[in-house]
Amino acid sequence: MRVLFIVIILPLLFFCKPPELTNGCDPKSKSYLLGTLIRFAISDSSPSCLPAFLPFDIDYWGVFGGSATVNSMEIYGNELILGGSFTTLGPNVGSTYYLDTITGKIVSHSDCPFLKLNAAARSVVSDGNGGYYVAGNFSHVRGIPIQNIVHILANCNIDFTFSPNPGSPPNIYSMVMFGDKLYIGGVFNSWDGNTKNNLVAINRFTGALESFTMDTNSAVEKLLVYDQKLYIAGQFGTVNGFPRDRIARIDLVSSTLDSFVPSSALNSTVRALAIGTISGSPAIV
Repeated sequence: MRVLFIVIILPLLFFCKPPELTNGCDPKSKSYLLGTLIRFAISDSSPSCLPAFLPFDIDYWGVFGGSATVNSMEIYGNELILGGSFTTLGPNVGSTYYLDTITGKIVSHSDCPFLKLNAAARSVVSDGNGGYYVAGNFSHVRGIPIQNIVHILANCNIDFTFSPNPGSPPNIYSMVMFGDKLYIGGVFNSWDGNTKNNLVAINRFTGALESFTMDTNSAVEKLLVYDQKLYIAGQFGTVNGFPRDRIARIDLVSSTLDSFVPSSALNSTVRALAIGTISGSPAIV
């Protein structure tokens, strides 16, 4: 009987012992290794007993402008003083960056990654949900091939469901949103394999080409929407074959050119438009 008791009790004592306690700050603990791996994966640098890791895409600062050079450096207190031949100093943000509306300072790369467009951005439009559309002459955004127009979501991520196909790279000068459409003006003669001269409309969610057709014989440099009408301005002299000297107006409900014609001929390019009031009546400037 005693032997049988020992045979039963000993295995239970050996296999049913309580688990060892783990300490997440003990380098010998499995939880320490797991926590370290998680911090590495998410680039976590917050205060902790675990190792900290910088973001993979580090916000590098530098000097820029021509053949920029730094000839001398000196530390004074908490400041690094640079001397040399350069015109600008700061992070490599590309041609577009975010500014804090209260302080006016550039928003940190860790809070919202820089777009790092590789060429000019000429138009930015809010999407109404905290994000925005950017258009210009670029071909890459954050190192990713994206041609001329990109949608950035409110969380600072690129919206890859928005995928317009300009075809041959256009020169985009202006952009405006109305309803589910983005109207784009610039210098181009095709879009997504279709003949489109200097003015086009695309779906603001997908980037697909819309059926809107309104050709101009030269550049469209400014777009403005007011009272369901699209005002266009630029270098053109005709719209859909009708004489319109640098300024024209399109009814967005019917997608037709209306009878609005400036009372005096313009002899130069129009690059800006605004709606105001004169004697209580709407006026365009």
